[in-house]
Amino acid sequence: RVIENNPTISSLYEYRAELLKSMGKNEEAVKDYDKAIEYNPTDDVLYKRRVSLLERIGKTKEILNDLNKAIENNPTNSGLYVGRAHLLERIGKTKEALNDLNKAIEFNPTWYTYISRIDLLTSMGKNEEAIKDCDKAIEIDSSDPWAYLHKKYLLKRIRKTNDALNVFNKAIALNPSAFWAYRERATILKDIGKYEEAIKDYNKSIEIGPKTSGAAYAYNQITYCYLYINKTNEKKALGSINKALELAPNDADYIETLGDVYEYIKDYDKAIEQYNKAININKNQRMSYISLIVIYKKLGREKEAKEVENKLNKITKG
Repeated sequence: RVIENNPTISSLYEYRAELLKSMGKNEEAVKDYDKAIEYNPTDDVLYKRRVSLLERIGKTKEILNDLNKAIENNPTNSGLYVGRAHLLERIGKTKEALNDLNKAIEFNPTWYTYISRIDLLTSMGKNEEAIKDCDKAIEIDSSDPWAYLHKKYLLKRIRKTNDALNVFNKAIALNPSAFWAYRERATILKDIGKYEEAIKDYNKSIEIGPKTSGAAYAYNQITYCYLYINKTNEKKALGSINKALELAPNDADYIETLGDVYEYIKDYDKAIEQYNKAININKNQRMSYISLIVIYKKLGREKEAKEVENKLNKITKG
């Protein structure tokens, strides 16, 4: 009735559209957004909300039309270019998507617009360009881990491990209390065989964030570092993995690691127990199946090895 008396007020259609959307009447809500836009064609929020609704009901063509109209009316709005770029990427138009992200950065060179272009450049295999955008994103916000982590991924992808290490040297210099930076540097150090240094960084990350999921991960990785340094470090390795399990007692990966430690020290009964426990938690825990097969064959228990092998084949095919 209010709309009948005020048929040209955009905000009334917008309000009713939101109400209809909350009731699940999406098609009717879209029509009200059409009217709201008709009477206020320069309001980019209306387009964004209509686009969000159209995405919910899977109308890609209509979304693209909406974004085209919105950009015509708001040609310097970077958010609209980013939105259209994401849609264009999803329908396989990567060049057009990149053009839109270039425009978005031209009008508003923020952390978010660079991050959006990094994802697209990476998917297109343009690693060097994506790395430059990571640097730009870090320059804008040096405390956010995403750009550092993605730069590490890109550098490892093009086999520049030392450069990846420097990424986290910089991250730590700028953010000395960032537990994630120490953890990521430790992971690189572990991968290149610098286990003692890796343990120091993992321990630093635990010191900063002792109750985080990252701390459990760090304890898990320290376990392997001790074994790689010297397999006689089983007491330290067992102590470390048990600390991980104190923080995450039902994590199949950490239970599997405990099985690995027991396998290393040839306590096969306990290893078998842990691998079976990991599988009970996660039936797709492939390495636990493989480890069981190896142990059973070592012990001459061919029948049990075959049974586990059959189970593994089933989950692999499934």
